[in-house]
Amino acid sequence: MRLPVASLHRAFPELDPFSDAECAAFIRAAQRGRPGFVALGALVATIAFIAAPSCLLTLFLAVVKPLFVIMRWQAPGGMWFPVMAILLVVGSGAVSALLVRDSFLRALIRRQVGSARCTECGYQLLGLPIEKTSDDDGTVRCPECGARTLLSSRGLSPAQLAPLCGS
Repeated sequence: MRLPVASLHRAFPELDPFSDAECAAFIRAAQRGRPGFVALGALVATIAFIAAPSCLLTLFLAVVKPLFVIMRWQAPGGMWFPVMAILLVVGSGAVSALLVRDSFLRALIRRQVGSARCTECGYQLLGLPIEKTSDDDGTVRCPECGARTLLSSRGLSPAQLAPLCGS
């Protein structure tokens, strides 16, 4: 698995030939195409933002607070325990929400990239020109086998692939 440092789309080798701006537009188009999936991701991220700190704070209170009492750890003003608890709650909530958001975005991109394949040979159709005709939403001709793939049959629209095909 490739680990992206700054850009989530860099985890997908299919998107390597494209610029960051093109990939960001592709992700936005994918999100517009599946609003329910994005809403579910936001809901789960919110739940993770609340649940993870609650679990960690409970564990912290059950394990670390008795250590403070047993070891008689003291800090100037006695502020170590509240500061650590606040940092734990805020930090774990933010990290868990970001991880959930990224996993939903990864699944969305994987689904979008996977659906943009030739129906005959499985060749990746991202970045190929979309041929528009009067009777359909658009087709893409596979350079590998020559088959025409109707975008609507794959659950795609020209607007979702347009950021990557220069149209």
